[in-house]
Amino acid sequence: ICAPDMLAEMQAAYRLSMPKGGLTPSQTVHLATFGGRKVLNAEGKITTEIGISDDLVAVEVGGGDPLLEVVTTARPGDISAVIRGGRLRRP
Repeated sequence: ICAPDMLAEMQAAYRLSMPKGGLTPSQTVHLATFGGRKVLNAEGKITTEIGISDDLVAVEVGGGDPLLEVVTTARPGDISAVIRGGRLRRP
């Protein structure tokens, strides 16, 4: 048994979707955020738009498309900060 890792789950979903036409990085992040909230019938605002969010997870990735990097290479150690309910939390 291993610890839950949402980044690894997104990476697996992204890679497993490739033979069937593939998800975009934005669709993958959307499934991981909005999809889970919908299943749990949770209220609240989450967005995949950069710079517009009530809740935010800051992930330090290299150059290029940040959403693509999140769904292909990001690891828990890449999370630099979380803003939830207006409060900054650092791992």
